[in-house]
Parts: sequence; structure tokens; C-alpha cells
Amino acid sequence: MIIALRRVASLVPSTLSKKLYKTFALSHEPSAISIIRHFGTWNRALENAGLPAIKKKYTEEEILSSIQQFVNFYGEEQVSLDLYRRVGWLPGETTILRYFGTWENALSHLGLTSKYKKYTKEWALEQLGQILQRHGGDISAEEYTKHGYKPSISWLKRHFDSWKKAKEWALLNQKCKTSNKYLPNLKNTSNPNYKKE
Repeated sequence: MIIALRRVASLVPSTLSKKLYKTFALSHEPSAISIIRHFGTWNRALENAGLPAIKKKYTEEEILSSIQQFVNFYGEEQVSLDLYRRVGWLPGETTILRYFGTWENALSHLGLTSKYKKYTKEWALEQLGQILQRHGGDISAEEYTKHGYKPSISWLKRHFDSWKKAKEWALLNQKCKTSNKYLPNLKNTSNPNYKKE
């Protein structure tokens, strides 16, 4: 259990919440519930693993530092309160809103803005290509969703017909970039009669 806690903690720069652990733990590693049963509390488990315990109070500086770590970890294009909440980054949403009123206000203290923008197919393929590289060339839809990556699976399916085709296009895009070739016309990717050359 301690090995699993330390492994997952080494992946993220945030204090390890139960949600973060669930997001990054491998299927064969003990569940957060099993860990709590064994140690009594989540904080006690963290302390036994030599990891920082979850704090009850945060200073404004600590909150901003944590949000900056979140932005650095996921990239500015991924920044959203929804993702922050879903993965279980700390401090929690309530603490941030108590200090700053809104997520946008907290981001503005870091010189950032929320990236609610309309995605392009080119941007989506670039993002997906980088994610595939990070995961050794492939990632399941379940794992992709678990990590809270953007654009969403439903967006990719809507624009590329299927999850499999989106991944194929993203890999082709990466291949074209490394060989200095151009990607075929992306306007045709949602046409069921369209065939890749």
C-alpha cells in the first residue's frame, strides 16, 4: 500500500487526495477504501508513506501555488475548474472560491484566463498526439476520460467518427510532422465515405 501511495504521489505535484489517487492508481494497486481501512484515515496513510498530509487550512499563496502546479501539469489549454474538481487536486474548489470568489478570479491572480475556446481539428489532433506519445502510443477511452483530457471523447467522436479514427488521425499527424509532410484535408474526416490516402 505504501509503495502504491508513493508511486502515485511521485506522478503529481499536488498533495495526494483520495480522488487523485483513484485517478492515477493502476488497476492492480489497492483501492483508496482499502488503504483507509488499513490505516484508519487517509492522512494517516499518507504520513505512514512519508507523504505530506492534507491540510485543513491554506494560505492564499499556497492556493495559488497549487493552481499553478495544476496548470503546469495539465497545460494551459486544459485549465478548467471542472477538470480541477474531477481529478481531486488540492486545495478543493470550496477553499478556492472562499478566497477568490470565482475560478476565473483565482486564475487572473496568476495572469491566466480560463480557456473556454472552440477547438479546431488541428489543435485536437495535436493534443491527442501528445497524449498518445505520453502513454506509449495508445490509450483507452476509459483511461483518457479518467485523466480528464481535452477535447472530450464525445467531441472527438463527433468530429472524427470514432475514437479509433481520432487516434489514427492523431498518429498520422505526428508522423507527418516528423517527416515534414502535410496532413490530408481535415474537412473530410467526418465523411463516412472518405478514405485516407
